[in-house]
Amino acid sequence: MGSSIITAMRQLSPFMKSVAMAVVITFGMLVLAPAALAARTYDWGFISDPALSVETKLSMAVQQVEALLATIEKRQADKQAIDTEREALSQLRGEIQQLDQAVTANFAAIDKEIQDKELPAVIQQRQDEMVAHYRQQLDVLLNLLQSIEELLSKVVFDQLNQATA
Repeated sequence: MGSSIITAMRQLSPFMKSVAMAVVITFGMLVLAPAALAARTYDWGFISDPALSVETKLSMAVQQVEALLATIEKRQADKQAIDTEREALSQLRGEIQQLDQAVTANFAAIDKEIQDKELPAVIQQRQDEMVAHYRQQLDVLLNLLQSIEELLSKVVFDQLNQATA
């Protein structure tokens, strides 16, 4: 009874050693997989930070999209699963859409202020041009993100099919 597990393992046949090792590895994966998945979750705390302006939050969200796309590209190159990143991208697109509503409200407030103060027409024209440019660029971004999400959904589906085949 004074012998250790290692001593007992040394006396087992090679088949039993391999079975024991498979059990240890499987158990380790079952324990560590949720922890690894939790470490890969994405949280954008800056979105709820009241000290930041809506425009700053939107800029930071776009930067996060860039970083997330780089992560997806790296994981794809390494043939790793990207389902968590795909869900994070979808969540981030939704956050950008919400931030856009606030930015649009700010634009409306600026328009009202320009009219209330009866500023020259050139200022209103510049504001309108800037808003139109913003709207065009944001629409392009949101359309691209939606296309990327659809493509990633197909990739994840293909990965699942390959894993079950």
